[in-house]
Amino acid sequence: MTHEFPNTVLNFISELGLLIPGEKVLAAVSGGVDSVVLLDLLRRNQELLDIELGIAHFDHGLRGEESEMDAQFVRSMAEEYRIPFHLGKGNLMKKRDRDSVQVRARRARFAFFDEIMQKHSYDKLALGHNRDDQVETIMMALLQGYSLKGIKGIQPISGKRIHPLLNLSRNQIVEYAKMKELKWVEDSTNFKTDYLRNRMRIKIIPELRKILPKFETSLISFSHQTGEMDDQLNRTVEYLWKRGVIKREKEQIILAINDFLTYFYILQRYIFANIIRELAPEFHPSTGLMKELENLCLSSNGSQLKIGLIDVLKDRNRLIFTHRSNEAVEIPVKLGEDYIILGMKLNLNILSSGEFKFSDNPSTECADLDKINGELIVRNWKAGDKFYPLGMNKPMKLSDFFINRKVSRFDKTKIILLCDSEKIIWICGMRLDDRVKIDKSTKRVLRMCLSPNL
Repeated sequence: MTHEFPNTVLNFISELGLLIPGEKVLAAVSGGVDSVVLLDLLRRNQELLDIELGIAHFDHGLRGEESEMDAQFVRSMAEEYRIPFHLGKGNLMKKRDRDSVQVRARRARFAFFDEIMQKHSYDKLALGHNRDDQVETIMMALLQGYSLKGIKGIQPISGKRIHPLLNLSRNQIVEYAKMKELKWVEDSTNFKTDYLRNRMRIKIIPELRKILPKFETSLISFSHQTGEMDDQLNRTVEYLWKRGVIKREKEQIILAINDFLTYFYILQRYIFANIIRELAPEFHPSTGLMKELENLCLSSNGSQLKIGLIDVLKDRNRLIFTHRSNEAVEIPVKLGEDYIILGMKLNLNILSSGEFKFSDNPSTECADLDKINGELIVRNWKAGDKFYPLGMNKPMKLSDFFINRKVSRFDKTKIILLCDSEKIIWICGMRLDDRVKIDKSTKRVLRMCLSPNL
């Protein structure tokens, strides 16, 4: 069977349209047997496929010298084959968020691949996932309560990502590699059963194969049926986006509850999953979470739910989904320079008293520069912050100011303050502090502008 291996892959590529003649293809090569075989097949059939090849390797910085040796192994292959090589490095040893190492590694790896593809105009990213990976993915999705899209498993082609080896088993791939006397490296972490996926591959799936010989075929067939259902539901969701039942406003996604509740519950849960993926692509909502979202639709106004970095608010007939930025801002700023902060551009300039004109635009404000003390900083608002709203001679809590202005708790996370060493000068884009207002004695004016960073 091994001699038929290349034709099997080439037919798979041709039948599903994974590659188009003339395309530039970036092969993701870890150094493991799957990616080495993938590269070998693409390289040997490069002229037949009429493609231009590149190799990308990402060193996650998780295995010390072993990671460095893997990177050097792939680099040597690229040099031997005279194929352009792109190396990325990360340091995931220091935990920056609550996500697992595997999730953070995958995110960093694909961010690097996407960057290389854009920078060097690659058309496709070829990945070495095989049928065993497919089975593991579907099993993980089923056991962890993933949505239909998760159970659908790995697709042969998804956007610019392709999986030419997806209909082949790992044993077939290893047999081919040995026949061709290919060299590869083994990732030592693949043999650790600390990770659920490894336990699945090493212990659970082999046992299921013994008990149910047709287990894998049945599972993949079920996945294909799930995929067809997913496609149908996805077309319905696209229609609801067009109708405005689901809509995006800046960094929020808003769901019209009354319209939403008219649909059957399977579609409702699919809609929830679609919205969450829009805001957090790596997050897989569980069945339990779906139930909490359903309950939120029927709860009292102002009820809230947190999903990782996503906040959900029941606001009358709407569910408002917002990705909460975990970015703390405290930036020293200087006059005459532009600053990009939370997607907005802040500009500070000095004018003479005769150069400025009052404006009704809240995004542009002017203050008396001589009433400002010490260095300027831009920061997030904090609980307990107070300021003197323009026109008032007594302080007000920012929290009360936001309530009066009907600023949602999600929008508050995007508000920045311009402060000196003693006080708030400007709630950027909203209100000046009365203590720095311009009067007849003003000689120097600080002109402050806030605008979208287009």
